[in-house]
Amino acid sequence: MGAYEKALADFDTALATNGLFQPQNAHIHKSVVYEKLKDLDKALGELDKAVKVMPGDGTTYFNRGRVLALRGRTDDALADYTKAIKLDPDFAAPTAIAATSTRTTKTMTRRSRTSMPPYV
Repeated sequence: MGAYEKALADFDTALATNGLFQPQNAHIHKSVVYEKLKDLDKALGELDKAVKVMPGDGTTYFNRGRVLALRGRTDDALADYTKAIKLDPDFAAPTAIAATSTRTTKTMTRRSRTSMPPYV
């Protein structure tokens, strides 16, 4: 068993011990392992579970937004970053990423409109 597989097994054990480990943290950590294994679908699934377990945690939405962005789901990522900011206004990371993403999206949209030849 490799290190990543062992980590996943350890987090599964933690989830099975009810109350000894905050479940949202186990799901977040599992998502990181899946991300390292390049399995973004499973990473996103774990973060969806973390949000269900702890819907009031801004860090959980930030992490899910990050994986959504990696999947190319920019609008969904921005929605999660916005939720993270609302839940924890002092959490700087999603604020910076959301601002950057919004500027980049607007710039790319503006450039694509001006650089595309008109078709009739």
